[in-house]
Amino acid sequence: MVMLLIIALVIPQAVLAANEGQGAESVSAPLLTAGDPISITLSKSLASNAENGYEVSGSILTFNANAHGKAYIISQETGHGFTTITVSNNVNADITINSISMNSFALSAGANVNLALKGNNTMSYGLRVPSNATVSIDDNGDKTAKLTAAGYYNCAAIGGGAMRESCGTINILGGTITANGGGNAAAIGGGCFASGGNITISGGTVTANGIVGGAGIGGGHGGNGGTIKITGGTVTANQTNAASTAGTGAGIGGGTDAAGGAITISGGTVKAAAVDGAAIGMGADEGNNGNRANDTNIKITGGTVTATASGRGAAIGGGRRYGGGTIEISGAANVTATGGNSASGGAGIGSGYDGGAGAKLTLASTATVKAYSRNTACQAINAASVSGDAYFINAQLNTERTAVTKLKAYGPDGAGVNTDLSLPANYPNFAYTTGSAQPQENYILAFNDSTNIFEGMIVPTLNNEGNTIC
Repeated sequence: MVMLLIIALVIPQAVLAANEGQGAESVSAPLLTAGDPISITLSKSLASNAENGYEVSGSILTFNANAHGKAYIISQETGHGFTTITVSNNVNADITINSISMNSFALSAGANVNLALKGNNTMSYGLRVPSNATVSIDDNGDKTAKLTAAGYYNCAAIGGGAMRESCGTINILGGTITANGGGNAAAIGGGCFASGGNITISGGTVTANGIVGGAGIGGGHGGNGGTIKITGGTVTANQTNAASTAGTGAGIGGGTDAAGGAITISGGTVKAAAVDGAAIGMGADEGNNGNRANDTNIKITGGTVTATASGRGAAIGGGRRYGGGTIEISGAANVTATGGNSASGGAGIGSGYDGGAGAKLTLASTATVKAYSRNTACQAINAASVSGDAYFINAQLNTERTAVTKLKAYGPDGAGVNTDLSLPANYPNFAYTTGSAQPQENYILAFNDSTNIFEGMIVPTLNNEGNTIC
């Protein structure tokens, strides 16, 4: 019989509002224009049209000042490629692209574009949205509409298109969007050494793959996450770090050596993953650059969130060598957080490895939270302080198991299952919330491999006593 060494944590605090920030349904962006759209076909015969507000130079289409207040539908002659579409300074336009393949689509300073998708569209060198420009991407009811955008070195796939160019405002309301970041830049967000700007995702299916130092969604290398809001849709954000074993960005949040910024998740289905950065939160500290926790605020009030770290970062909170920041989990949020898959991994929720203090954590009893950590010295929920009206339990297996371990956590005297848990292979630490019900000493755990075997009793401690440093 495998025994359990159990550490329990109980947090009674003030009641937190349960329903704040629930997810909103996706709605189309309001039109910026009036009148019928102008049709443009990208072809060898396309010529400039001053009245209609566009110029053609070789394979470059530019919307000039006369395009302000107009709407366009752009299609493409088979076999004819245009390298670039540019929207000039301070131009507001509604643009629909229908099965277009191009190098890049670039907004200039002050431009505001509603970009509607039809068919399958590709931008091999990205959609450039500088710091004072705005793009709103939608499928306008075409559920087959797609956009695939790729960044290049130091440039985001969607966002900052140059080194030190921060991202502007990006609103994603619909469509299937795949963004593959360039080296040191975010997939969606800032270029290298630049912040994530203002990013809101309210609908669609969004996949953002950052590499090396940039986040999946957020800042480039050295750039904070900016302001990120996810209210709906299906979002997958990965930071793969394929080119280096050095520090990495977050899945959602800051780039390497950078804070996570302000991250709010109130709805949708969100999956985030990173290596040494947090899956959601700060990037990893590559050069001992100090604390970024004060500039990282994570608020999860709804939706289903799965955060997974595979190196030395926390799942939610700090990257390697960074503390946990400020984290609130409330409302109807359903959160699973798995800390770094390393003996020196970070917490499920809290600080990364060698990150010092855990998170300033607020938990509401209405939320459901499960967390896991592999580092035996680092609790699954690693908090420097705790508020809210929820209780949670931290616990640790005293015998390593090399396969996935399934547990059932029972209520007092075995009266009903409190929660089901699934520990990844080689993960001894786990934590879970018990709502507003204070755990008692006769809470029990049982393995659920083939039969339910009584394994032990939880002995709670109070007020975050025994919090560990990862």
